[in-house]
Amino acid sequence: MRRQRKRRNIFIGLALNSLGVIFSIVGLMIVFARSFGELAIPAIHMMSLMMYIPIGTLIIGVFGWLWSERYDW
Repeated sequence: MRRQRKRRNIFIGLALNSLGVIFSIVGLMIVFARSFGELAIPAIHMMSLMMYIPIGTLIIGVFGWLWSERYDW
């Protein structure tokens, strides 16, 4: 007898994880800005450029979740 596994949607986890990363990067920017002042500008600039990766995975996660809910095989 084969046990039925509940099918998980990986896109929801992808979107939630990328949201967590976005919030943590923004939090680090705030901490650096408050701690180092003007000396933190290069670090904040580099972190803002690195935000493209979690924003892209957030968009993929949301669109994938909507697509899989709409066209559930």
